[in-house]
Amino acid sequence: MIDEGERLWQRVLYYIGIRQRSRQEMAIYLKKKLKSGQSEEVIDKVLAKLEQFNLLNDEEFGRAWLEAKLKKGFGPLRVQFDLRQKGIDKKVVRELITAVSRERWRMGADEVVAKKMRLWRSLPTDHQRQRAFRLMTSRGFPLDIVKQVVDDYLQKR
Repeated sequence: MIDEGERLWQRVLYYIGIRQRSRQEMAIYLKKKLKSGQSEEVIDKVLAKLEQFNLLNDEEFGRAWLEAKLKKGFGPLRVQFDLRQKGIDKKVVRELITAVSRERWRMGADEVVAKKMRLWRSLPTDHQRQRAFRLMTSRGFPLDIVKQVVDDYLQKR
């Protein structure tokens, strides 16, 4: 028969196998799965074991999260917010965000604007501009990049 510690370890391996997790996410998951009467020391032991096997690394998690969000067309402000919500240290988040060039953020913004503007081409230019600004700021792009990308796109038309 499998003891509770082993059962918890199996659940953790399954959970982290779905996608990478931050230390905070894993701690929250473990607290939910902890049986009443079990000590919270178990959580620290499991987290330490995960780190020992390099299955839990906030910096790698942050890098992977950043890449995924870049591909989905999100900006630096949104990525920064998401990573902080996931419990990644401010310093690590700052390093990850600044490691991505401004041009790469702009390219991501260009792709999103071009895709959406095709859908909005029948609308007046002012409406297109408003929608693009709302969309891009909600996706976490700074206003200077949004203005530059939207203006460039509307001038090319």
